[in-house]
Amino acid sequence: VGISLIWLALSHTYTVLVDGESIKVRTTALKVSGVLRAAGFDVSNQDRIAPDKEAWVRNQSVISLEKAREITITTPEEEHSLFTAENIPANLLDEFGITLFPQDQVLVNGQVIDPLMPLNESVSLIQYKPASAINLIIGERESTLYTHQPTLGEALEDADIQLAPQDRISHDLMTPIDGSIEITIHRAQPVKISGMATSFSGLTAAATVGDALEDLGVPL
Repeated sequence: VGISLIWLALSHTYTVLVDGESIKVRTTALKVSGVLRAAGFDVSNQDRIAPDKEAWVRNQSVISLEKAREITITTPEEEHSLFTAENIPANLLDEFGITLFPQDQVLVNGQVIDPLMPLNESVSLIQYKPASAINLIIGERESTLYTHQPTLGEALEDADIQLAPQDRISHDLMTPIDGSIEITIHRAQPVKISGMATSFSGLTAAATVGDALEDLGVPL
């Protein structure tokens, strides 16, 4: 009985949060590592522990443990594996030097997820699908459009970039988008061509008089 009373006097109850799950443990351990052992957990260097496992626990009532697990990341070119407690997809990608750009996708089980939201602890495989970059030149303005659409026409429609019938574009709208590509769009402008007895006006994006006359339906 005396030993039991001494143990009760020296022991303390701690809350251990393991991957978000709360566990109560009563122990005489003086360090975080001892509390975790008393709770039945073997920790690795890759586990995320707060406070540090070598910290004294006399003023601590809650200990957090995020267990490391193997995460595999697949990209169109390669596959990466990492044993880690990190569970934010964007941070995992960053560890392999992969920077997320607008419209890049991160998928789990075929479903697009928010790369800034924590992964479920059961997830072990994530897929990275980079968007294709379209370098878009319209007049004197140059911009980059990121897309997952399969063709140029669908990419422009998805970005709400409208084309008038008289506009001229450097590539066919059915051009497949499977990597970086540069596209030039010449917007049609109002023109007026005057002759000896007649004049013609309309919209054209042509760069030469001959092409402009052809756009306006004027026979040469």
